[in-house]
Amino acid sequence: MQEKKIFGFSKKMLMLVEQDEDSELTFFNHTAGCNFVYRFISAYIFQEKKFTFSEPQKIAFFPGTFDPFTLGHKEIAREIRDLGFTVYLALDEFSWSKKAQPHRVRRRILDMSVANEENIFLFPSDTPINIANPADLKKLREMFPGKEVYMVAGSDVVQNASSYRMEPEENSIMTFPHVIFLRETREGRGNKTSYDMIQNTVVELKLPTHFEDISSTRIRENIDHNRDISNLIDTVAQNYIYDRGLYLREPQYKRLLQTKSVEIKHEINAKDIAEIIRQGNLGNDESEKLLHTLQEPGCTATIIFDQDGKGRPDAIMLYRHISTTELFGEFQDMMTASYIRQQTSGKIVLILAGYFRSRSKIADLEQIVLTETLAECLRQDYTYTVCSPKYSQITKNMKDALERQGFIPVPLPEVPREIYVVDMKQPVVLYHNVQTAIKEPFSTNPRVLRVLDESHKRFQRSLTKLYPGELVLSFNAGIMYNRLIELITAANGMPKEPLPVRTLGKNMCVPFGKILKGIVIPNTVTKVLHTDKVFDSRIHGFRIAEFPEYLPLRSQVRTIKSFRRPVILVDDLLHKGYRIRELDPLFKEENVEIDRLIVGMLSGRGKDLMEIQGRNVESAYFIPSMRIWFVETSMYPFIGGDGVETNADKTGNFLHGVNLILPYVMPGFIRGAAKENIYDLSMVCLQNTKEILTVLEEEYQALYERNLTLGRLSEVIIWPRIPDKGNCVAYDYHLPASVYLENDMEQMIRLEHLVK
Repeated sequence: MQEKKIFGFSKKMLMLVEQDEDSELTFFNHTAGCNFVYRFISAYIFQEKKFTFSEPQKIAFFPGTFDPFTLGHKEIAREIRDLGFTVYLALDEFSWSKKAQPHRVRRRILDMSVANEENIFLFPSDTPINIANPADLKKLREMFPGKEVYMVAGSDVVQNASSYRMEPEENSIMTFPHVIFLRETREGRGNKTSYDMIQNTVVELKLPTHFEDISSTRIRENIDHNRDISNLIDTVAQNYIYDRGLYLREPQYKRLLQTKSVEIKHEINAKDIAEIIRQGNLGNDESEKLLHTLQEPGCTATIIFDQDGKGRPDAIMLYRHISTTELFGEFQDMMTASYIRQQTSGKIVLILAGYFRSRSKIADLEQIVLTETLAECLRQDYTYTVCSPKYSQITKNMKDALERQGFIPVPLPEVPREIYVVDMKQPVVLYHNVQTAIKEPFSTNPRVLRVLDESHKRFQRSLTKLYPGELVLSFNAGIMYNRLIELITAANGMPKEPLPVRTLGKNMCVPFGKILKGIVIPNTVTKVLHTDKVFDSRIHGFRIAEFPEYLPLRSQVRTIKSFRRPVILVDDLLHKGYRIRELDPLFKEENVEIDRLIVGMLSGRGKDLMEIQGRNVESAYFIPSMRIWFVETSMYPFIGGDGVETNADKTGNFLHGVNLILPYVMPGFIRGAAKENIYDLSMVCLQNTKEILTVLEEEYQALYERNLTLGRLSEVIIWPRIPDKGNCVAYDYHLPASVYLENDMEQMIRLEHLVK
């Protein structure tokens, strides 16, 4: 009997060692354990010839998010096991509206919580089971031939889940026998719950009240206040959570992304533009200048409305096409006309006038309207821009926005009026998304927003030095999200505003890059496919892999397949298509129906790639030819970055990463730029990061009355990445991250003479 009991635990042991080893010690520990099991099996067979033992014939399939796995969950599993079941705990990846911890983190907590429990096992992660998908449930039954499979669910789930409101069919969840645990505190005494929709046996289970009161919300509140949670969760799991800083300042549900009150229009009809100007309360002087400019032939407009301002325009930019033969007639100066002709080799756009409301609520209004105008011109294949208002002077703020976009004044000793020009053939593109990497309440803190704005402007100016006279096009994450919501909801046949009664479109949205993480699109099933760009240790190349702590890409694709919905793939950029090239074979192998791709930025090369693959693609912005692309968070140490293969020990809730700037690596992807300008860009990135982190540390101190150390950085940054410096250099997690930025800046100063 003792030997049979030991053998029963061997299955448990195999389940516990299926996870990746964190260190060599763990590997050798697993190896030694398996060796003892092997020796026992060999000795037993030699002595007894064969094994004779019995197993429970009833299987209890217990799915749940388990974020985290509590003592209440554990007690339910025990009670079911004691009724003669073998219990399988399945981590649910289908609760798409919840902001759950990564799969492997939750699975480790599960491992720790049930490691000492007999006949309670974890269901394999590579076989997703969607209880709303009869094909998955049929597969579940086939995995346990000759045994009866029961579904485990709470009484509130049976009453409210959409899978129980579907029409019954073969292998649907209603055809399975059920073990239902009652939640008395939620149902109320004396209320008899009806299970008429279930067409099989129902076993009811009731837990003591003190177990029913355990909830993930209560656990999160206690963790935020640094309280003991050993009466809510397994003690070993509690230590794991606190050591890694899990669930700190973490919302339970994803944020519903809603469109901002900013509307952007591109008007080509002069009469409609004139009507907007007349009804916009712009002031007589401004209106007269705009209306006078509008008389230019072929004049079009980019108009930004703040819907909170009752539809009045906050910004208007007027522009038109100008041919090389018109240049002298426009400027009445031969030198100016000759200079522009020599610089350009394609269509020219002339920006003639701009209006900006002085008390607008929209931040950096000049930047936004200029970006939208230039992006529209690029879509129309313009390759050169001349900005020269005819009836007004360029304002100070507008001049600053022009210079940050790479415009330069015409380098002539005398010009007839203010003229700024920029080459748009191959723009440098920047995605301003640092705010999306910061947690609430800091992401909306006024001081933090100010330092993010100042840092972004410095970053822009440093980019203009890489390729002087060429366009630097900066896209705001908020505006891009706005455009993406419109495209996604339109593709799904749903309104862009949340409906009062929850109604979902037939398609599902699957972001697969660095965009829309932790976000739900209105009226749309939104499930992120977690990918990461991982460089080799020498930064000679990279591969696309699963994001750390998430399931392998194939398992994630299988999960998406189980939703039984056409997929709208979403990413921030489609240029060289590394991610989609990695994922495309997996989608085809799993027969996932891809409705279309929607991206924030689409290059001509990316469009060609989709035509080769035969996929439909839409974009918020189209850039025919792109020189280089920067994601701002990827350039800032500790705030973002890309993955890197490393043998360094992982501590806490941190990822080792690499930022492609000095002094960590020579950014070889920046081709054709002077080394001193690459050095200056790297220094600006370090300075920006230090200033951002310093403000975050001060605001954290003011709010929580304790220091924001490196060990607590995950309370403020969603996914902090520590720059990888090899196996032998360890970080002190009791120091603030800004201290390490000062050290890195000192290293940069020592390298200055190499490049200057």
